[in-house]
Amino acid sequence: MELACGLVVVAAVLLAARRSSLGAQVVGLVTALAGAAVVAAPGRARDLLDTLPERLHSLGGLGANLAHHLVADAASGRLMLYGLALLAVGVVARGARRAGRREERLRAETEGLGQQHGPGAVRHRTR
Repeated sequence: MELACGLVVVAAVLLAARRSSLGAQVVGLVTALAGAAVVAAPGRARDLLDTLPERLHSLGGLGANLAHHLVADAASGRLMLYGLALLAVGVVARGARRAGRREERLRAETEGLGQQHGPGAVRHRTR
């Protein structure tokens, strides 16, 4: 069940990145920085993370499970890696979107040249 929920979350994040790469970049950066802070200062982070299960206990079993995985992922450095991966997805999505816009501009310019000369018109190169 956890694996299926995790895959649904990953799919939702990737679909969201498809619509807006900035969101994936910002959330990835914040997640990576939070994970790096836990790795850099484990004592202070442990104090903060120890209160997390109590706060999320009001959500029942889901909250307890979420708190357990968040604490384990943060302490091991996986949270930082997840953030970096999400940041990378955002950067790739932005690059792909920009390349698509460039290609569309070229296509529009090329089609615009064809319309200026008329259909079937012969274009001569100037030397």
